[in-house]
Amino acid sequence: MGFTKGTKGKKTPAKPKAKTASITKKVATIAAAVKKLNAVSYDKVQLQMGSTIQGVSAPYYVYNMTNGMNTWGPIFGTDSADLTNVQKMYVNSYKMDVRLFQASEPDAILYSAFIVSLKDQANDAQTWLNSSTGALVLTPGIHYQPLGNDGRVLMNKKYFNIHSYKRFYMGGRPGDQSAPVIKDMSFTVVPKQRLVENPGGNIFGTISGRNGLPFPRDPSQNYFFVLFNDNSTLDFENNNIHITGLCQAAIPS
Repeated sequence: MGFTKGTKGKKTPAKPKAKTASITKKVATIAAAVKKLNAVSYDKVQLQMGSTIQGVSAPYYVYNMTNGMNTWGPIFGTDSADLTNVQKMYVNSYKMDVRLFQASEPDAILYSAFIVSLKDQANDAQTWLNSSTGALVLTPGIHYQPLGNDGRVLMNKKYFNIHSYKRFYMGGRPGDQSAPVIKDMSFTVVPKQRLVENPGGNIFGTISGRNGLPFPRDPSQNYFFVLFNDNSTLDFENNNIHITGLCQAAIPS
């Protein structure tokens, strides 16, 4: 080790600058190598939710967008083999296309459409969340409130995060039944809590979440499409609805 001349002619050890820089560089190289070894690659998968055509119930209709990933499947069949034992995935976005069309309903109907998520799914006192189906059971004056007779509805932000809202009406059924009135809507949701996991089994199998409910474990991962309407509940006439969903996800490979 070299020496440098200090005050009053005393010699002090020189600082090993070159040696320190070399050690720092080696540590950084090792850290980068470890990070590379621990890195996980991901496969991008497009999933589609299963859906059917059904009648729109009044005074509201609810569709659970994320009711169990077992209701979703890969768009491309060749991806199926890769989804047999998936315990974790990251959801990048949900896109939902909704089509309303006149069925047996001849009258003009006012609608308010929402995409919402729950603020407190875990609280057992919230009995309005059906424990067996995951459906929302809503009470006017508590969970929502119509404003007048023009189709406007407010949802209570004490219980819901509101991600999207649309208000519109559909006109009466035309005389030509072969060309029914159609209303198309599209919603895209980017979840804040992207991780969906099922450590006990396959996400795309039969799974149970918080309190045994059959959908994702975290409240922020549960999204609902809620469609309020002023249709009569006495005439047994209603419009039909068809919903398709697209999920962009990343799965560890």
